[in-house]
Amino acid sequence: MKPAKIASLLCIIFIMLAASACGNQSNQTTASPTPASNHQEQGQVEQQTENEAQGTRSFTDAYGRTVELPARPERVVAHYFASEVTALEGNLIGTNHINAKISLSEQQLASIAEIGGDGVGVNMEAILALSPDLIIIPNFLDEEAVAKLEKITTTVVLDYGEEPFQRLLKIGQLLNVEDKAEQWIAHYEARAAEKRSLLQDELKEGETASAFILHSNQKLYVYGYSRLGPTLYDALGLKQPQSVTELFAGNESELWKEISLEVLPDYAGDRVFFVDLSNDEAQTADRQELLNSSIWTSLPAFQNGHAYVVDQRWAQNDPLTLDWLLDQATELLLGQSNQ
Repeated sequence: MKPAKIASLLCIIFIMLAASACGNQSNQTTASPTPASNHQEQGQVEQQTENEAQGTRSFTDAYGRTVELPARPERVVAHYFASEVTALEGNLIGTNHINAKISLSEQQLASIAEIGGDGVGVNMEAILALSPDLIIIPNFLDEEAVAKLEKITTTVVLDYGEEPFQRLLKIGQLLNVEDKAEQWIAHYEARAAEKRSLLQDELKEGETASAFILHSNQKLYVYGYSRLGPTLYDALGLKQPQSVTELFAGNESELWKEISLEVLPDYAGDRVFFVDLSNDEAQTADRQELLNSSIWTSLPAFQNGHAYVVDQRWAQNDPLTLDWLLDQATELLLGQSNQ
C-alpha cells in the first residue's frame, strides 16, 4: 500500500476513535447528577414524607365504627391502656392512675396527667385540657361517655377482654408502630423460652396450676385463662386443671367464676395461687380465715409447699405486667422469691 493511502486510513481511524471518546464522555456527563438535581430529589422525598405525616388512617374499633386516625399520634390519652402505650413508647399524656399504678412505676406516672375514672366515667374537663389527638378507651364505658369524648378528638374503643397480645398489636396500629409491637412480642416470647428452660427440673410434665381470689363480699372465685393463664400456661408450661377447663367451657374469656369454699379442692391444681388484695382491709380477716382453714391446708399443693399467696398485680395481663411476671413467677416456682 502506498504511504499516502496508509496515512489517509490512519487519519480516518483517529477521527473515529476521537468521536467515540467524545460520545462516551457526553453519556457519562448526562448520567452524573448535578448538585441541583440532588437537591430536587431530596425535596421530593421530604415532601412525600410530609404528606404522609399529614395523612390519616382508618381503623375499625370494638364498636364496629370506622375511625380516622392521625398518621402519627403525638398526644395520647389512654383509659385503662396505659401499659400498652408505655410498652410501645407512645407519648402518653393522660390516664386513670387508679388502674395504671398497678403496672407503672411512680416515676412513670409522675409525667402523666390523672384523668380520673373509676372504671365507668372519666374527667372530661381534665381530658379536654390536655388537648389530645387520640383517646383510647375500653368497651365497658357507657355510650354517653364515648359520645362526649368523640367531641374532644379521635376516640377509639377497644375490647378490654381481648387476648393481651392482640390488644397490644391493635394499639400498635393506633400509634402507627406495628413493628414495635411485633418486636415487643418476639422479645417476650424469647424470654419466656429462657424461663421454661430454667424450670425444666422443677416442673413435672403435665403439672397443673390454678388461681383463686377472695373479695370483700366474702365470695370466692376461681380464675379462668385470661389473667394468669398467659404466664402460667403459655409462658411457663403449666397446665390448667381439667375441672377448671370444663367450668369455663364456652366462656373461655370470662375473668372468673364464683365457687364455694367447700368445692375449692375440686379446682385446685398441683400448684395453687391465691391473689391477695392487700389494700382491702375488709378482706384481710376473711383471707386469713380461708388460708388457715382445713380445706386450704389439706390441699396437696399446700402440703407439698406449692401454695402461693401473691399480690394483685399477678391478676393483670397488660404487657408490662406479663414481662414482669416472667421473672416473678419463675423465681417463686424455684423457691427464690419472698412472695
